[in-house]
Amino acid sequence: MTPVVCIVGTSDSGKTTLICRLIEELSKRGYRVATIKHHHAGFEMDHEGTDTFKHWGAGARQVIISGPQKMALIRAVDPEPTLEDLAALYGGGYDLLLAEGFKNSTSPKIEIWRTGQPDETLLCAGDPHCLALATDFPHDVEVPVLDLNWPDQVADFIETRFLKETRPMGVRLAVDGRPIPLNKFASRILESVVRGAVASLRGCESPKHIVVEIENKT
Repeated sequence: MTPVVCIVGTSDSGKTTLICRLIEELSKRGYRVATIKHHHAGFEMDHEGTDTFKHWGAGARQVIISGPQKMALIRAVDPEPTLEDLAALYGGGYDLLLAEGFKNSTSPKIEIWRTGQPDETLLCAGDPHCLALATDFPHDVEVPVLDLNWPDQVADFIETRFLKETRPMGVRLAVDGRPIPLNKFASRILESVVRGAVASLRGCESPKHIVVEIENKT
């Protein structure tokens, strides 16, 4: 099952900024990251005048718009789905699901606390599902304290806690039948290049197992 990690914090604490930095860093390391954003108020993905907006206005309770590179789903819900319900929609094909918000869920959480926040109380104080605090100010808490100014440190924590133990051997290289050991950097570079090339091919957007053989014909 794909691990889920919630990034929580008060409004304007920098949740979206941290998540974007984590996506960039973990993607560089060869991991496939998906996200879910929780919105307390109502929201609109569509806007007046589009065909899908007209479908919705005519009474459709579920609308999908699909194109060559991405798709979107709009569905009427009652009651509001839980994080677990939403995570189930993703299926496989991802190594990690980062959720922005969902402070009341039972999924693992990393809380952000930034200097200057109007409320000095930690949202996850006493929450057994809070695994770490990402902050720019020293805190005496019972969970690991991560430097908010160094997102790589947060990425390292997530990788060690959720990805390294569950991720199978990603890349194996053999030259003329002889196995060649790869360090972490070389493994990530090879995997990133091959996955990127394969994912650009029609019908190969979410490959799970790739075999490449190259023969020298000269």
